[in-house]
Amino acid sequence: MISGRVTERSSGRSLPRIVVTLTRIGSSMPQVSVTDDDGRYEFTELEPGEYALSAGPDQHRSTYLHQRYGADAPGLPDVEPPRPNLVLAAGERRSGLDIALWRALAIEGRVLDPRENGMASKTVLVKRIDGRVRFAASATTDDRGMYRAFGLAPGRYRACTEIEQDSDAASDSMRLGSTCYPAAANEGGGGEIVLTSQDATGIDIRVQQFRSYSISGFVVGSTGSPVDDAFVGAYSLDDSGQSVSGTTRRGEFVLNGLAPGRYVLQASLAEPNPGDRRPYRDLEVGYASVDVIGGDAAGLTVSLSKPVDVSGRVRFDGGGPPSSRRLGMVVQTAPAVERLAFSMPGGRPPFSPVNDDLSFELKGVSRLPMIVRVIGLPDGWVLKSVLYGRRDIMYVPTEFGSGPSPEPLELIVTNRVAEPMLRVVNEEGRAITSCQVIAIPADPARWRLALGFAAATPAPGGLMRLGPMLPGEYIVAAIPLDEGAVLFNDPTRVDALAAIGRRVTLAEGDHRTLDVRLVSLPSKQ
Repeated sequence: MISGRVTERSSGRSLPRIVVTLTRIGSSMPQVSVTDDDGRYEFTELEPGEYALSAGPDQHRSTYLHQRYGADAPGLPDVEPPRPNLVLAAGERRSGLDIALWRALAIEGRVLDPRENGMASKTVLVKRIDGRVRFAASATTDDRGMYRAFGLAPGRYRACTEIEQDSDAASDSMRLGSTCYPAAANEGGGGEIVLTSQDATGIDIRVQQFRSYSISGFVVGSTGSPVDDAFVGAYSLDDSGQSVSGTTRRGEFVLNGLAPGRYVLQASLAEPNPGDRRPYRDLEVGYASVDVIGGDAAGLTVSLSKPVDVSGRVRFDGGGPPSSRRLGMVVQTAPAVERLAFSMPGGRPPFSPVNDDLSFELKGVSRLPMIVRVIGLPDGWVLKSVLYGRRDIMYVPTEFGSGPSPEPLELIVTNRVAEPMLRVVNEEGRAITSCQVIAIPADPARWRLALGFAAATPAPGGLMRLGPMLPGEYIVAAIPLDEGAVLFNDPTRVDALAAIGRRVTLAEGDHRTLDVRLVSLPSKQ
């Protein structure tokens, strides 16, 4: 049996009707208890094993934030599988498993046009800038231009509103643009909003005007001829997140209403929809990059090509597959420019399950620098290399289909790995497992792609098991649970992780115990 009390962190008062969740690791059915008038809860008749214990409001309230037992900061509810933070022995009875909840905070204000009029139906995005989860909340303005983004933890934030652009508008005109509080044209220039114990009110965003520019040029098909009615989209690579799209006429395109910055162009010639009377056209896709700095970008040519199918095979180095059953591995591709992942034909980059004979086939791979990786590997195995012809292209953006037909891929996985144990301690020197441990390659060239990461999982004795991972040199860091996602949402933060981590060299079969101190990512300036 276990029992405890849920309180408000700031005042220490008891919190009734809070939902406490206890999930045994390996089980899909959590147990739920609701605190009484004194904030107390209990679970009885528990089997020995590892559990995940947490507390938070029900789905109809947002007064408090979700909190895992033993964690130093609030976070999101557990996703599958839940992370253990409690180990029970047979017949063990534990009391005093208390959980203190943070009160949820809010940021509110108005979105105003240059004449100080409220702007209705505008989306306001609130993002953390202190190294924790990047996206925090969103809100939509009402008829008065008022917004309120709630459910926020204490921390430092920026608030920005998005203004959609019309690609048919003339270039070189003054346009309203996406703006960050109080009146910045991009996120990096926005002001900080600090939440401590009270809501932040009066956070008015004054939408700015900017001089817009255009990108123009031609789209030519795989035969070298101009293509009519092809889709063309420009996607910002800067903080603004702006995108503008249009279609070609006799091969020519003009995209207006663009703010200064760096963009990637995607052009595609799609197959007609069912019932469309236009002639059948095979799918063709092309990409180009362009800088819009100080004036229009003109005279660009985007060349289309037909996607190709890339076949390959997985090879196990160090022995055969650990089981004859279906392994459940999937080979994935990912564009080196992450913003293109969801604008690709089909809505996602190509992927393929690995067949029982260890073969796979990636259908419809565009001529765009892509990364190849594999997920769902058997326990104890990692990707060692990705051979394309005579080159190892693991973590190397590669354009397939540049020749008559792409060469086959060979993905080599190995169980010749290192699996060290970690002892993570907090500022008080107490060993903890309620944290996020991440290891990145020591080679900075691999940080930009946010690939090659290894994570740790709790192990007996208050330790964390890292890996499996290839032998080599790594930077290992332990950070609070809610800071891990920022590394994937904002790859530039990997530099900050490298600055605070411990550099270690791991050999094959390395199972030694390493001491790591819990640290927080430095604030992003």
